[in-house]
Amino acid sequence: MDKIFGAYTKAIPTVDIALEDYGLLYRLTESGDKPKISIHTESKERGVVPVFNTIAEIKGTEKPDEYVILSAHFDSWDGGTGATDNGTGTLTMMEAMRILKKVYPNPKERSSLGIGAAKKKD
Repeated sequence: MDKIFGAYTKAIPTVDIALEDYGLLYRLTESGDKPKISIHTESKERGVVPVFNTIAEIKGTEKPDEYVILSAHFDSWDGGTGATDNGTGTLTMMEAMRILKKVYPNPKERSSLGIGAAKKKD
């Protein structure tokens, strides 16, 4: 993994494998075997891909200038584990907004949900 994360390249080649296949490779390696895999893949550089942020809002009835803010983000890439972070955080916040709207349809404060679609620059 150091070769992936420590590489000085603009494009990082990655290949996804199914969880079951990863588990098999892990078990074989842990037991001292040295599994070999063969991969054939093709790719294209598609340039800059547009990303979008999403804002959802339930307007407040009495205190429109006071906010309840929920947030989540999309920033993973195939070489990392961020997909779980993205999926669970985003789904949880969307479900929280759905429940708020159903149970508390006319809140006093404004409720907002922001979902960011891109990795922040360090």
